Amino acid sequence: MPKRQVYLLSPKELSPETIAVAFAKTSRSPLSFREIAEELSDESSAQFHEKWVVGYGHASVAEHAVLHLAIENVSRD
Repeated sequence: MPKRQVYLLSPKELSPETIAVAFAKTSRSPLSFREIAEELSDESSAQFHEKWVVGYGHASVAEHAVLHLAIENVSRD
């Protein structure tokens, strides 16, 4: 079984567009999220979005651009 990974995705390191493209590519690749994200640039991500989201209407790619998460009443114990 592959080692489980949790990624903290900072908008200071990856643009929302790059994060969205990395998630889209993760679903079709044996590479890890980190490996895929490292191969992307803002320019290549913009081209991917232009082709798949704008050109073909695959809006599901864009859904990964933002994630809001709130957790309450959680103990570290």
